Amino acid sequence: MRALLQFLGFCFIVFFVVGEFQGWSVGIATQTPMLLYKGSKAFEITRDVLYEDQFDFDLRGKVNDGNVRVEAFFEIPPSFQAGTAGKAPKKVFDEEFGTGQDIQLNEILKSGKGRYTVRILYNDVTGIFRMNATGQGRL
Repeated sequence: MRALLQFLGFCFIVFFVVGEFQGWSVGIATQTPMLLYKGSKAFEITRDVLYEDQFDFDLRGKVNDGNVRVEAFFEIPPSFQAGTAGKAPKKVFDEEFGTGQDIQLNEILKSGKGRYTVRILYNDVTGIFRMNATGQGRL
C-alpha cells in the first residue's frame, strides 16, 4: 500500500510540474469531458449536415482561469457530382468567455445543408468542459 501511495504522489508531482510550465489536457472533445490545466489548445469539430437545415451544439463548463473563444463556420463544399463550386466558409457564431464565467451554450445554427465547423480556442485555461455536437448528417 505504501508503494502505491508513493507512486500516486510521484504522479501528482509530475503532473503539477509539467502543468505549471506547459499545461495539460485530458479528454476528447464531444466524447468525454475535457479537463484542462493552464492549457492553450484549439479543437475543431466538423460535421456535414445532409438531411436538415440546421446544426445543434452545446458547450458547458466554468472558466476558472484564462479565456475560451467559440467560433462556428458554415460552408457548402464543392461537389463534382452536381458540378457546383461550393461556397467559402462564413463565420456564423463567435463568442468569448473569460475568467470566472460559466459557459452554458446551447446553439442551433440554421444556415442550411452543408458543412459546419465549430472551433474552440482555449488560451491558458483551467477548467472542465463538456461539448455535444449533433445534426443529422455523417461524422
